[in-house]
Amino acid sequence: MKKYLKVFIVFLLFVVLIVAILLWIYIPGKDTFIQYKTTEITTTNREAHVFIRQKVWGMNADHRLVYITNDKDEDAGPSENTDYIFKGFSPIFYKQSNDTIYIFCSVASIVPPNWINSFTIHQIELNNQEVMKLLDKENYKKENLNLID
Repeated sequence: MKKYLKVFIVFLLFVVLIVAILLWIYIPGKDTFIQYKTTEITTTNREAHVFIRQKVWGMNADHRLVYITNDKDEDAGPSENTDYIFKGFSPIFYKQSNDTIYIFCSVASIVPPNWINSFTIHQIELNNQEVMKLLDKENYKKENLNLID
C-alpha cells in the first residue's frame, strides 16, 4: 500500500510540475497587456509639436496614465520635470486654438517646472456633473472638444 502511495505522490508532483512549466511558457509577458496611444498636435505653421500619450496596462487594463510631452521618442516615459501628467481613468478633453491647448479634466496636473514649448497649456478643472454632461450623447463634440481615449 505504501508503494502505491509513493507512486501516486510522485505522479501528482510530476503533473503539477508539467502544468507549472506549461503555464510559465504560455502566459504572455508583461508587455502584452500594455497599450499605447499617441496623438500629435502641431501649431498652425507646423513648427512646434506636442504629443499627448496614453498608456493603459494591467491584467484588466485597470491602470491608465496620460501625459503631454515634447519628447518624440515613444519609448520614453513621462518626466515630472518636463511633462504634464494625468493619472487615473477620469475623462480628459482637449481643444487647440493656435498655439494654446486647453485641457479639460477632473484633476489638473502639476505644471512641470521645465516645460519648454511654444504651446501654452491651460488646464480647466471640471466637476463630475460637467464631465457627465460632456460625455452624454457625445456633447463634447458640439463644444469642439476632443476626448482622449
